[in-house]
Amino acid sequence: MFKKSTFLLMVLLLTFGIQTSVSWGQPGRRSKGGNAEGKNRAMPDLPNDPKLIRIHKAFADEAMKIARDYERDRDFDSAMAVYGQVVRLIPEHTDAKTRLNLLREREKQADRILLKVDAAKTWQSTGIRLIQNKPVTILSKGTWTFTLQEELGTDGMAIPKELKEFNLGSLVGRIDTGESTMEKPFVIGTKKELIPKKSGVLYLQMFDLDVSDNEGEIDVQITGTFQRDPRSRNK
Repeated sequence: MFKKSTFLLMVLLLTFGIQTSVSWGQPGRRSKGGNAEGKNRAMPDLPNDPKLIRIHKAFADEAMKIARDYERDRDFDSAMAVYGQVVRLIPEHTDAKTRLNLLREREKQADRILLKVDAAKTWQSTGIRLIQNKPVTILSKGTWTFTLQEELGTDGMAIPKELKEFNLGSLVGRIDTGESTMEKPFVIGTKKELIPKKSGVLYLQMFDLDVSDNEGEIDVQITGTFQRDPRSRNK
């Protein structure tokens, strides 16, 4: 069964086309080259018809009511989807843009967890599961000791290619999506704003081929939209 917002938005998009730009009381305009003013893509020609503009506004008003209903029901994903479609149809719709931005900020502050990362341990579970397309911010502070001990001849030691990607001793992360291998590591450092492309448990460690001889631990704060996963274990 279709949700009421799904049906409404299908009607909107089929009737007026995706990303049609119409101001309140202002018809769409095209530049001499056939592109919309200020953009490089063509926009549909719309008649200068007050009735058409009223229809746009009526659809947008109904969509806004549906989005607010979703907010009251705490179905924020559906509310964001409806607000987003209103903005796509009418980019100048201030209320829709404001509500969409507020819900995006809410996602960034939805939950918070504090933890420590040990310099001498390999991939340590954060105990949280990141959610696809949901934002998180990772902050770290403190110091730890990176140790590199190697007996060398006069030719010295070439830096392994595995260590050239990130700074030695930096905080790095990776996501276990439940597939055969974890996602490629990524650098975090002092701050990382992340919108994961796949859901999975987040793991952290110091960037080093052999972490066992390192010392200390740092503090990490993760803020955003995620699921707590206390069953996850260090890998």
